Amino acid sequence: MAETKMHGRDTTFLLRSPATTRHVTSLPSRVSFETPKHTRLGVLAMAVKRSPKRLKYSAPNFTKEDGLVYVEVDPSGADSWKLEPVVQLLKEGAVGVIPTDTVYAIVCHLKSHSAIERLRSKELPKQCVRYGTATAKYASRKNVGVRIPDDAICQAILEKMDAPLISTSVKWPKENEWMIDPVAIADIYGPEGLDFVVDVGVRVADPSTVVGMTGTYPKIIRQGKGPKLHWMEDESDPSALEDLIPSAT
Repeated sequence: MAETKMHGRDTTFLLRSPATTRHVTSLPSRVSFETPKHTRLGVLAMAVKRSPKRLKYSAPNFTKEDGLVYVEVDPSGADSWKLEPVVQLLKEGAVGVIPTDTVYAIVCHLKSHSAIERLRSKELPKQCVRYGTATAKYASRKNVGVRIPDDAICQAILEKMDAPLISTSVKWPKENEWMIDPVAIADIYGPEGLDFVVDVGVRVADPSTVVGMTGTYPKIIRQGKGPKLHWMEDESDPSALEDLIPSAT
């Protein structure tokens, strides 16, 4: 998945892209990403036992615990019909958690002003405003981050929406670490005001590639998941930039 930086309001959007089938394994509920210069970001993962708390949410279709709708679906999207309640909730202004091809994200409808305000209020974790992916670092510059996730479940939801989703990655309270276990997310942030959680299992992946589009040429801000395309040039490579800068005629 690649994130594209463009001028606009201070937010991040999820847009549709071709979906792919993906399987996940049991991994820990948190992971840290470090950002070394000019290197691919790595992921530290260790095998752990399945959390017994998952039994509280287990159901053939979906359950509702204390106002939180919890939906378990296959990562391949084979049972994407279970997502209908989630889509309806989003259209009604709900705020919840869905998977992407990297980590889980808190999302809401782009056109729902009340949902957007909830992301900024005390009803939901303040990390929605303070943290997020690398795109948040450029919020003060009035840029917009556009994410096109290569994930079957995320795409199944987006295809049924009439507008993009505003999103931010889910992190542990007071820690700069991603939450990758949906059960832990539901337990911790459910009481904070989440309306739903879509569970495809514990998820961990490389962070996304971020490409800056605000300059005179496309610039790779962060190399992560996804291939480097011919127009994604690294400013540290002078020869590549020469190919992008048109000569005078």
